[in-house]
Amino acid sequence: PAQASPPLEGQGVSLDVWPDGRAPLTIRAERFELDVDAGQGEFSGAVEVVQRDVVLVCKALTVRYDPDSGEVRELTARGGVEVRQGERIARGQQARLLPDPPTIELTGDPEVLDGKVWLRGQVIRLQVETRILTCDGCEAVIGASR
Repeated sequence: PAQASPPLEGQGVSLDVWPDGRAPLTIRAERFELDVDAGQGEFSGAVEVVQRDVVLVCKALTVRYDPDSGEVRELTARGGVEVRQGERIARGQQARLLPDPPTIELTGDPEVLDGKVWLRGQVIRLQVETRILTCDGCEAVIGASR
């Protein structure tokens, strides 16, 4: 029977994904474990994800990809997620990073402060390239100074 490849591990790692013409997504963390056969990697400890002017920090990040093509399917951030893009600041307990169109979907008491607009809801989606916000179950304050 075929043997599964042992997971690859590293510390103080940096990885670039989505190099197919889109702006690279750079991930840095204290630790990284990759299970090649499962098509899944786990970053942990002071995780930082950077793409263009967007910076996401969290405690842990799971990357799921197609083991055959290497194409990234989904990134899921967990634990004290914070996203910064210019003066926009978003927070939640979890976030999914979706590639097309580049969107960050926050859950777990998500909130966003974008200039003088503050939003809190059940699910908040940030379209990174267009700066469009979508908020489900939303409360909004216009003229906020939080």
